[in-house]
Amino acid sequence: MTGEEWRSWRNRLERARAMHEDRAAALERALGRSLREQTGEIALGDQHAADLGTETAERGKDLGLLARHRQIAAACEEAMARLEAGRFGSCVDCGSPVGKERLMALPWAERCVRCQEEAESAMESRPPEEEELDLLFQRAFGGGESAGYDGEDVWRELERHETANPAPDE
Repeated sequence: MTGEEWRSWRNRLERARAMHEDRAAALERALGRSLREQTGEIALGDQHAADLGTETAERGKDLGLLARHRQIAAACEEAMARLEAGRFGSCVDCGSPVGKERLMALPWAERCVRCQEEAESAMESRPPEEEELDLLFQRAFGGGESAGYDGEDVWRELERHETANPAPDE
């Protein structure tokens, strides 16, 4: 890598880090205000439950965005450290080139596409507790006994009320 290329990558990483740090700071300021201040309501108790749910969901999205901006800013720092050490552009897992197109899109990328896909598929695996929960909520087939509430129980309830349709408003 030439000195000019090195400076160019350093500038790209510094700009990306600064942008994500600025966005994180803006979100932190917004999240520092109370929900009452953000909505402009005098009392939150008089709001409809759906309005409060929407505000809570929006706040959750903002927290997720804040975490992502912080993560990318930190990744830019790590990429600059790799640049200083002469390892920028090499996959941290296998050592093969990350690829110029990938680095142009994500200058902080630390893995080649193959290793990134492997890392993401490993993260997508579900916790073992979910397998146990699936057993609890499964519908019993083939003569198996189930103490759970299944489709047959739903139909019995509907039959008891003699309809599968909701009662009309009167």
